[in-house]
Amino acid sequence: PSGIPSHYCTSADTSPAALSTCIPAGVTSLDITVSAKSKTTGNIVGKKLFNLTVTNAPPVIAQAGAQVGTVNQGASTITLNIAGTESAPLTYEIVGSGYKVTYKGTVYIVTKNGTQGFSVGALTGRRDNETRDSSSMLIMGFDKPVLSVSASASDNGGNSTFSAYDADNNLLKTVLVTGSTPTTYTISDVGEIAKVIFASTNGWIGNLAYSVNVIPGDINFDRSSDLADAILMLQALSDIELPDLVYPQLTISGTRIGIEDVIINLQQVAGLR
Repeated sequence: PSGIPSHYCTSADTSPAALSTCIPAGVTSLDITVSAKSKTTGNIVGKKLFNLTVTNAPPVIAQAGAQVGTVNQGASTITLNIAGTESAPLTYEIVGSGYKVTYKGTVYIVTKNGTQGFSVGALTGRRDNETRDSSSMLIMGFDKPVLSVSASASDNGGNSTFSAYDADNNLLKTVLVTGSTPTTYTISDVGEIAKVIFASTNGWIGNLAYSVNVIPGDINFDRSSDLADAILMLQALSDIELPDLVYPQLTISGTRIGIEDVIINLQQVAGLR
């Protein structure tokens, strides 16, 4: 992967060394072969040739269910996308990029101060025949540990708490939520967080977000940069329908997949970065 052209030549690329690592303006296609080797024997067990059409604006593959920062930020924030029916009771799981939200007790989707969130433990006023559940909670679990979690939350006499746990279900930190006006609460610097729980008999929580370290080349956002990412990017550049979601926000440009992203990924796989 070292020495392979990784960007389009600019006026700054004047030396022979610089010109050997950029793509001349007249180049319209590239042939790249991706090989997979067995960790046990070192033998090549798979190989695929890709012919890429070089353009200044490779296709952007739409993302769903998350708002993701760029690869240059190091730590990026992913925000929970609710998109639910107002005043509807939560009767389903919400699954997004790296997280899953479940619930216990009485939880409704309620907008507060213009933000759609969750009323936990209390009724919306439209379900008069139901009673509160003293053990109501919203649970946000993560596919892989995260660095920090934040949320906007308020309490209406419901003894609301916002707590973080590790993968072994050990309590890392609990924050007491106070006041009826939504306030931002953040849990960080406590180690690896595997899940957070908002528990209340009359509280509200919204704007749930978590922070993770972004690995260069991890285009499918599974927290590892491997050949699966390289193949997805090559398929996108070749205008082949993708079997998985990819995230242009995690590229060098922050908006599109480019050949430079493939090179960075291959350098990660080869241990050069």
